[in-house]
Amino acid sequence: MNIVALYISPGHNYFGRHGLPAEKNPVVAVPAVECLAGRGLAGDRFAKLKTDQIEARIEQIETRIRELDEAMADPDVWRNHSRMEELGAERKKLLAEKEPLEFEWSRRAEG
Repeated sequence: MNIVALYISPGHNYFGRHGLPAEKNPVVAVPAVECLAGRGLAGDRFAKLKTDQIEARIEQIETRIRELDEAMADPDVWRNHSRMEELGAERKKLLAEKEPLEFEWSRRAEG
């Protein structure tokens, strides 16, 4: 394996911001990183979170996605195009937030 670039982000742009605009934390290229056993990379947003916090947030996201899926299955909502767009956009945003959390959780579980 060749590592060609290293990036960290000091803060979360979406985590814990349901219904709020995204933050503007940059993704920063770094020449080297310090690996913190069981936590991640020093200076990265996930190194600040404990595994149980990651699990709790994943569960919150999954619960909200289930609620959105139920709402979107309602025939009355199907007829309301703007509501379907709104629910679909929220679902897409939650999935984008969930993916890196699941990756981090899996990484820690394997370690």
